[in-house]
Amino acid sequence: MVASVRRLVLVTLVIALAACGAAPPRPAHVVIGEARAHDERGQFDAGRAALERALRDRRGPVERAALAAELARLAASDAFARNAGYEAALALAEAARDGAAEARAIRAMAVATDAVGMVEYARVLWSGRTDFRVARDAFAAALVLYNEAGDLAGAAEAHFHAGLTFEQMGHHPLAAERYTAALALAERVQDRGVIAYAERHLAGIADERGDLAAARRGFERSLELREAMGAARLVPYALIALADLDLEEGAVAAALARYRRALALAEQLGQKPGLVWAHVGLAGGLEKAGAPAEALAHYEQALALAEAAQVAIGIVAAATAAAKLAAPERAQVLLDAAARAAPKP
Repeated sequence: MVASVRRLVLVTLVIALAACGAAPPRPAHVVIGEARAHDERGQFDAGRAALERALRDRRGPVERAALAAELARLAASDAFARNAGYEAALALAEAARDGAAEARAIRAMAVATDAVGMVEYARVLWSGRTDFRVARDAFAAALVLYNEAGDLAGAAEAHFHAGLTFEQMGHHPLAAERYTAALALAERVQDRGVIAYAERHLAGIADERGDLAAARRGFERSLELREAMGAARLVPYALIALADLDLEEGAVAAALARYRRALALAEQLGQKPGLVWAHVGLAGGLEKAGAPAEALAHYEQALALAEAAQVAIGIVAAATAAAKLAAPERAQVLLDAAARAAPKP
């Protein structure tokens, strides 16, 4: 009797599921959370696939706008990591922003507008230029939208991104104000990603003013958070920042260990800009360690990677440093390469 009842229930469930058709789509916020985790780990293809699958489902306009904006955000991160694909990422972000405006999805408009800013920021940063006004204006617009949507985490990220533009333009007090605002909001909502970013850049400003103890605290907290989050894409840069500080304080062996770890992780991720700076940092450490030939080899590797990825600031840094160690004829070639890559006024 019990078995018959169970069979009847099972048959009823099967019929009900067939009548309902396919399972309902997964909530957009769940898919977006997974995409952000893929972004942090540098798994851009996996994040893109998850968002594109979700966009193929039947959804309301606000959910679709949120997913499209997140796809644009991921494309901006990917473009930054590769120093490539800017036009496609920008087109995606602008389309997502316009679609969100049509759907009156304020938060999605903010995410897409911020993505426009990130594309413009990355393109200018890696070129070695210093005019970040277009990116800065986009971040300001995103902040207004995040505030309108009541999204504290988004506002924290927009403050942080605005701080990047001020820092790169040499306005460190303004950058510190934005990073501090980002940190306060991120602490309120426990957004570990933005906390790690803000700590890292506030530490860099502390280093610039000679407060090495504050710099070390910030760099270490940033690294700890990124490792705890599994944010592999961001760990090489955190390691390089600490290694630079180690070198500044004369801890050469510690610096070399961190540079080598950053280099291995950047190689694993295929992260060309990260590889450039890991090689440059390691070369500088090897110079301090009294190994000029090995240092020169790493500067040359950094230069080749920077040229392949068209990272102008990397070309200038690697070629200029290598020229000091190279034979005279090669040194002139390197200095010419640095001159060609340097941004023109």
